[in-house]
Amino acid sequence: VGLVNGDQKSFSFDIPGGFSGDIGFAVVETTDHAVIVDRVDELVPEMIICKNQRKYSILFLAIVNIVKMHSYLLLCGRPEQNLAENAFQGAPLLEQKEGSVAVLMDLGNRVSRKKDFIPAITSTIKGGWSKSKFERAESGGFEVKDAGTLSIDPSDPYGKIQRNNSVLIRKSQMPTA
Repeated sequence: VGLVNGDQKSFSFDIPGGFSGDIGFAVVETTDHAVIVDRVDELVPEMIICKNQRKYSILFLAIVNIVKMHSYLLLCGRPEQNLAENAFQGAPLLEQKEGSVAVLMDLGNRVSRKKDFIPAITSTIKGGWSKSKFERAESGGFEVKDAGTLSIDPSDPYGKIQRNNSVLIRKSQMPTA
């Protein structure tokens, strides 16, 4: 919960004839990115819940290794993946673990939200990117069916807040009304 909501900033866009909405961009700085990458399947549902609660159109989470000066971008849906692929052209998507819902993009030595991430996203949006161009094909995305509950992990000496019993489902598996 804290990783997604901690160092998060919101950016608003209203491009006439283009994208209009808010983008959330969270950053986790670490000396060992593998520790965070190992938790991506726990983080994606939290990102989707946060995205819905804060009414973001897009939400990104950058995992920045401050020792190696290397970052990864966690993508929680098709709009995020499409915008990231356009903003960071050539940045590879990493192989997913079997059964994983997470999509990670290797951003290499881009490590600054202010200097690297937001300028590329802003330029892409101002260049005509629009979420509506592919929304109809978004059936491969995920949605949180049940947000579960928040609790404090009693075994964690730092009082880690965790989400319990959340249920993530593939949108294509959702019943239609």
